[in-house]
Amino acid sequence: MDVFRAWYMGLYWKFDNLFLEGAKLLGITYHEFVLITLVIIWPAITLGLLMAVVKLWRDRRRLQQASLAMVLSILASPSWAGPSPEDMDYSVQRPLVISTVTSNHYCFDLITPNESNFNVPNGAVASWYGDELLVVRDLKYQSGI
Repeated sequence: MDVFRAWYMGLYWKFDNLFLEGAKLLGITYHEFVLITLVIIWPAITLGLLMAVVKLWRDRRRLQQASLAMVLSILASPSWAGPSPEDMDYSVQRPLVISTVTSNHYCFDLITPNESNFNVPNGAVASWYGDELLVVRDLKYQSGI
């Protein structure tokens, strides 16, 4: 018990020295500093922290309600990603563009639809056909170098 008492009193005197130094810094007496600190500043800090906790608590409830509403609206809204490959009409003409770039003995051919939003006759969109394709060719291998 004596060890605890010595430890506690050591901390008490260090804390009390902070009050003495604060009073000297402000040019007031020790008792005035204690009165101002414990009667005005300490309760103001406590109320500020309490208000911050209440605000965070209310924000948490509002965010939970917003996230619940968002999840419900996402679950209730229909989504559509286009037809499956088996249901698509491949007899439709789809104009394609080939862009070629050569670099370091490699040829990069990028095949894309002429218009990505091109509406084909059956109401589909050209990009649904997966016509985007990259072909890489080794020019050294083809030319026999």
